[in-house]
Amino acid sequence: MSELPSGTVTLLFTDIEGSTRLLQVLGDGYGEVLGRHHALIRNAVAQHDGHEVDVQGDGFLVAFARADDAVASAADAQRALGELDGVRVRMGVHTGQPQRGGSGYVGLDVHRAARIRDAAHGEQVLLSETTRDLVDVEVRDLGEHRLRDLTKSQRLFQLVAPGLRRDFRPPRTLENRPTNLPVQPTPLIGRERELAETTELVRREDVRLVTLTGPGGCGKTRLALQAAAELVDDFPDGVFFAALEALEDPGLVLPTIAQTLGVDETGAATLAGALADFIGDRRLLLLLDNFEQVLEAAPKLRGMFAPTRVKMLVTSRAPLRLSGEHEYQVPPLELPDPHSYADLDTFSQYDSVALFIERAQAVRADFTVSADNAPAIAQICARLDGLPLAIELAAARVRLLTPQALLDRLGERLALLTSGPRDLPSRQQTLRGAIDWSYGLLREDERRLLARLSVFAGGCRLEAAEAVCDARLDELEALLENNLLRQEERPDGAPRFQMLETIREYAAERLRESGDQEEMREHHARYFLRWAEDRFQARLAGELVLGYGVEEEEHENVRAALTWARGRGDGELELRLATAIHQYWGIGGYLSEGRVWLADALSRGQESTELTRAWGMAAAANLTWRQGDAAATQGFAEAALPVFEAHGDRRGIGLALNSLAIAAQWRGDADEEARMWEEQEAVVRELGNEAGLAITLNNRGYAELILGRYAAAERLLRDSLQLSGYAEESGSTRLNLGLALFRQGRLDESTRAFADGLDAGVEAASREVVFYGLEGFANLAAAAGDDLRAARLWAASEQLRERLGARLARAEQELHEETVPAARARAGEAAFERAWTEGRLLTEGPAVELARARP
Repeated sequence: MSELPSGTVTLLFTDIEGSTRLLQVLGDGYGEVLGRHHALIRNAVAQHDGHEVDVQGDGFLVAFARADDAVASAADAQRALGELDGVRVRMGVHTGQPQRGGSGYVGLDVHRAARIRDAAHGEQVLLSETTRDLVDVEVRDLGEHRLRDLTKSQRLFQLVAPGLRRDFRPPRTLENRPTNLPVQPTPLIGRERELAETTELVRREDVRLVTLTGPGGCGKTRLALQAAAELVDDFPDGVFFAALEALEDPGLVLPTIAQTLGVDETGAATLAGALADFIGDRRLLLLLDNFEQVLEAAPKLRGMFAPTRVKMLVTSRAPLRLSGEHEYQVPPLELPDPHSYADLDTFSQYDSVALFIERAQAVRADFTVSADNAPAIAQICARLDGLPLAIELAAARVRLLTPQALLDRLGERLALLTSGPRDLPSRQQTLRGAIDWSYGLLREDERRLLARLSVFAGGCRLEAAEAVCDARLDELEALLENNLLRQEERPDGAPRFQMLETIREYAAERLRESGDQEEMREHHARYFLRWAEDRFQARLAGELVLGYGVEEEEHENVRAALTWARGRGDGELELRLATAIHQYWGIGGYLSEGRVWLADALSRGQESTELTRAWGMAAAANLTWRQGDAAATQGFAEAALPVFEAHGDRRGIGLALNSLAIAAQWRGDADEEARMWEEQEAVVRELGNEAGLAITLNNRGYAELILGRYAAAERLLRDSLQLSGYAEESGSTRLNLGLALFRQGRLDESTRAFADGLDAGVEAASREVVFYGLEGFANLAAAAGDDLRAARLWAASEQLRERLGARLARAEQELHEETVPAARARAGEAAFERAWTEGRLLTEGPAVELARARP
């Protein structure tokens, strides 16, 4: 495809009216007709220098540098399509300055062109006023119309040209439908999936009541309004909107609905009877907005929708709990990957980013996304939980602040996110107002629990909420129903509760005001100390060999506990917790962070017992060898070992010997390494620790790899695998086996071993195993002559290592230094460097997919 036009661009949208019905009529012949339809449109587009941007099913999006070409192309296409019996195509043309995004365009002009197409009838071409002003053609002025994007009225024009049909019903706009849907200041940005799912749910024959739920600011009202606008053709007797936000008395709900529909009690005994008489057999959709503070009125709705054809679409922070209710939880907007900005066009298409850009451009017309500000925009959207209200309020600040400056100030979200549009309800003018709205609906005990739960960073499991906050199930249920808390099920089936960070900040303010903050933070820190030490001891004993994903989900809580201990001056707690979590820091890729925590804790934990400090030094040694720092490893392990020996702590002795062996390996002292491994193996066998023995055999096999004794390495590694029934360590062992097989030229077996190892590393959330797996597949690609794929994988492994603060161990580093120069020479310097750059832009997920998609 040639380069798409930029600047002022005219967009042509087309689709077949009634395509579903046409498919049913034509059956197997539909494919042939659709192919002919595509050919005729493409021919007309090509004749007038159009650029095909996108084709989805029976619809085209085409871009033109000149408005005249777009209109001429539309006219020619309609004349040509006349030869297809029963195929009636509607077209909309609009001129604007859409932003490039991905392989096409994004922005309000794209939405406007699509909505103009939606307003047209089959065989009709509609033009926006902007396009009409740029072309010299005959048109028919159709007047002002509200499009289904719910924005203010737009003037529409019908193209009049030889060979085109002239007589049509009024455009398919909101003016020509019985509805009171309110005007919105801007179109809905994104939400294509949620909009489709909501409208599909409402259209189902067996559904009468759909409730959109979610926290304040998540966009329930805007989504519901757009869904209602999309459904106007499904409800010939009307789509009506009733705002309940100002109501506090549940008894006013039915009167408000009656007023919305123009119903009074004349001739009926009750208002409910009058509503029933009015509804009768009418097909209506009633949108009730903000039902959460009048939930007691919910039972009164049942008589309205159960025996009639009326349907209800409700927004509420809590479900109505009526039989037949279908709840749809409105999720936050899709967030970009905060570590990858390789393609700014694709980056701009994430819903959260697109909303930020559109709202930012509303206050600063020259605002654009660049490589410099994309990272800050991504972090802003993530810090604001993808909440549309929060993102809109933040984007409005770019009038004064750059994205980076805005990000720097987001520590106090609730104070910053104010000054929304004055024509919106007060709860939508500030994020605090939106949360206050829900908080006011809680009982006192529920408010207290909400405040206490703010001590958890990144959420908590049920047992933690009960232990730290004295949580009760009914209180948790109330917070869930009001969407101040979210629940997800973990892979082991346990429930986990989380707050959006914006709500957590609000709850933390309430906790500070209560005077309970310090007590709750201490409860939190001591709970996670017990939790981490229990898991650490189970791993040392070989009783726990899986489940580092649990450490990953609690990592933010551990950081919060460490931070509290440091601030409190509790060096003992800080050192014990850092020691207990250090294994996760090693395999999870937090090496530099872990080293800092341990070094600081050791420097402050002078009052700790001798044995506690020895364990802290052994933990530090276990991190430093992963970074190739043999001197630091040797120093920590040598300091810890005599303390363990004096206390008869065999597990500590085994851990220290493990680090001393690897330090010797980094120094190239094979004899010392072998002696340390022999002593370490004797300790784990004495303890009867099968898991520890598997690790030792793996390490001894790796030592043989370094010495070039590949067959001996293979034997030891296979012995280790006979003992390893767990993911992370067997992942490491399988990768080492893959390397031993690779060195023996057994590439098929090596591929299987690397695949198994990489899969195990992904399963166990071991980023260390992942980057070694990428390295292994890079070597396999180079051996197969696929040097550019090898370059991408080597580079992806490199950037992941750098992010984690790790480095390749000796055997992989030696192979890397042998293999990369030869692959670079075969591929050519320029091509190899381009591939290397592409690889460094890959995040972990896509890099793993590239490795797995082996030819």
